[in-house]
Amino acid sequence: MTEQSPVDTLPPSYQQLAQARVPLRQAGDVLAVPDATGRTPIVIVVESPSRINPVAVGVAVLAIALGLVAGFVFANTPLLLLGVAIGLVAAIVTFVRSFFVQIPEGANGLLIRKGAHAGVVEPGSRVIPPWIAISHVVTRRDIPYDAPIVEAPTKDNVRAWVDSMIAINISDPYRFVYRITAADFDAVLTASCQDAFRRMIRALTWDQIGDLTRQETDELRTALSADVEAYGATISRVTITLARPPTEFLLSEEARHLAVLQRAEQAEQHTLHQRRQADEDELSHQRSLARVARERDELQIRIQEAAAKRQVAELEADAITVRLAKLEDALARYPHAAQYDFEGSQLDAVRALATNSRAVVQLGPADELGRALVIRDIMHGASEDSTPNGDTKAANGQSVPLAQ
Repeated sequence: MTEQSPVDTLPPSYQQLAQARVPLRQAGDVLAVPDATGRTPIVIVVESPSRINPVAVGVAVLAIALGLVAGFVFANTPLLLLGVAIGLVAAIVTFVRSFFVQIPEGANGLLIRKGAHAGVVEPGSRVIPPWIAISHVVTRRDIPYDAPIVEAPTKDNVRAWVDSMIAINISDPYRFVYRITAADFDAVLTASCQDAFRRMIRALTWDQIGDLTRQETDELRTALSADVEAYGATISRVTITLARPPTEFLLSEEARHLAVLQRAEQAEQHTLHQRRQADEDELSHQRSLARVARERDELQIRIQEAAAKRQVAELEADAITVRLAKLEDALARYPHAAQYDFEGSQLDAVRALATNSRAVVQLGPADELGRALVIRDIMHGASEDSTPNGDTKAANGQSVPLAQ
């Protein structure tokens, strides 16, 4: 549904200012309240500017006439004197009272003498001769004026609405009264407001329109005051109450901004993902380098260990070579010592095996195995069946002398 412009909702007649025609004594009440149509009277045209009360003058004339009739027709001197006295007193009181004028509070009075302007009087009780009349009463209060809503394109060709409240002050009542009427001033002010606001809107972009409600409007007030100054009025304050583009445009612009923010967020997330991926790749590369370096160090350690083992083997081989060389040299020098050492080792082995009845060890050829078994049996029998004379029992139970 298309939004309806506030300009389209305005009534055909937007007149707010008016003037009224009432007696001077009612001017204060009329200026204080709007009239039946809701308009605010700002100028009062005084009805019967003459302040001499015609009723009181008529009463005075009637009293004098009755006194004269009673005195001359009926020859009644007391009635004559009474009527003339009453008439004169009424005339004098009426004449004296006409000197005192009460200007309503919050208004100025325009004086007129012989059809010409005679000055301006401020509110309060004043003594003014009766031949100087009060022709108009003009308000001196600030007049609130709800300027019509203005719709115009902005600098970037977006239509915007501006509504405002203006405070008007009549600084020169004479020029205001005698140069323009209140209704005509309303029309002039409306046209000035529309022109000033349109020029202001055209100088701004759509996103600056919303800030008008928070900005100072001294330039706008000065421009409007220049338009109405010729009529004796000034603009004391301009307050912008509404300034915005159409709702549909704001919604579309909000959607566009949201899309831009979403794209920016997606781009930022993509950038973060790329950065995270790059960090992970860099970390993986560092891990690979660390693993290669660790494997290289381990390989270096193994190489060093192998070199150390090779060196130890070489040292051991050298030691064995030296030992064998010395042993070979010793055998060459002492040939029988090797045989003696060999036989001693065999005897030690035999002695060790002799204690194990289940061990059968072949130390050499088969005849040597038999001899070893015989020696075991002999030693076993010697340990168990030795006789007092030192003989041992053979396997058949006969004594066998030991070799001496």
